[in-house]
Amino acid sequence: MAASSQVRLRARRALLIHGGALGDFIMSLRLVEALRRSGASHVAVLGKPSLAGLALACGNVDEVRNLDVGHFHRLFGRDVRLPNDAADWLGRFDLAVNTLADRDQIVADNLRDLGIKSVINLDPRPRVDWAGHVSGQWLHDLASHELMADAGPPNLNLPEAIRHKAEDALRRLLPEEDLKPVVMHPGSGGRAKCWPIDQFIMLSAELKERRFAPLFVLGPVELERFTHAEVSAIRTTSPTIDSPSFLELAGLVAAGGRYVGNDSGVSHLAAAVGAKSVVLFGPTDPVRWRPLGDSVRVVRGARAGEMPGVAEVLREIIALVSSPS
Repeated sequence: MAASSQVRLRARRALLIHGGALGDFIMSLRLVEALRRSGASHVAVLGKPSLAGLALACGNVDEVRNLDVGHFHRLFGRDVRLPNDAADWLGRFDLAVNTLADRDQIVADNLRDLGIKSVINLDPRPRVDWAGHVSGQWLHDLASHELMADAGPPNLNLPEAIRHKAEDALRRLLPEEDLKPVVMHPGSGGRAKCWPIDQFIMLSAELKERRFAPLFVLGPVELERFTHAEVSAIRTTSPTIDSPSFLELAGLVAAGGRYVGNDSGVSHLAAAVGAKSVVLFGPTDPVRWRPLGDSVRVVRGARAGEMPGVAEVLREIIALVSSPS
């Protein structure tokens, strides 16, 4: 039997090493599912606890450790000397999938020296020869190591306590019971990917006329990058929640059930919790970067690279909330 085939049978304890941002982490849940389907009964994440904690709370993974503490940075150097606790912990795994940049195989060699039999270096950057969704590329790369490449869209099954807390928060913010909440996130990792604030405000007014209840979420990035006038305009328009944790944000979007946002990590989060989501794309390619899920609609402008108008977005929202799915 080839060594690569043995991975599928013996990799009962698998480790995902991930240092990316929210959207990339949500998409990497497809890797976690693939590891489960390949036979892993225990999956851990070495990464950012603020992100990986989502997957831990929702049962996707079994364990999380912080990449930035515990001297794990030493994995990037030759002649690595980790503290006994960190070294012993890493040595318990049969398989590691490393998504950190490791062109010279230094991290992979160190992980093998610490006792991990099988190490897969997976470059998360999209390749020019891959035409589909970037997470499909990652699954394809797993398949080249004889691991399962079959995984559905990312899914976060939130604990009931988180959902109930979010429902209570929405009731306080939106006391009229017959209104339909719509969580709106106007930010993104890059300003070029953001729909203009005045468009969000116009959309908010249109939604209110149709008995929707827009609710804006502003994270630390938006509060830092947006002008004082933009933030004030948003606050004047609709109720606003500032800087919720990722788990709180997931609960709010799931409880609201409807979401509008840009090409951003929050949009991937909304899709993963099952919210009916309208996601706005302009300069980036939705074929490669769109959030995945049956309740996601992508809206673009009439010409390539352009953002859509308010009318197009409103039409998609109404069509989506009217659909039976």
